[in-house]
Amino acid sequence: MKCYLRVILGRKGSFAAERLRNGFIGTEFEINEDLSTNLADSRRKFNEK
Repeated sequence: MKCYLRVILGRKGSFAAERLRNGFIGTEFEINEDLSTNLADSRRKFNEK
């Protein structure tokens, strides 16, 4: 079963257009681990891990 989380990009989506245009969002999940070495060029490769 998949789980989806809703991400609201600023109050009333005020940052949505900028984030979509630039291809990123910022989140805080209190993960105390650097994930940058696990990021792949393709999200499919990342999801396979």
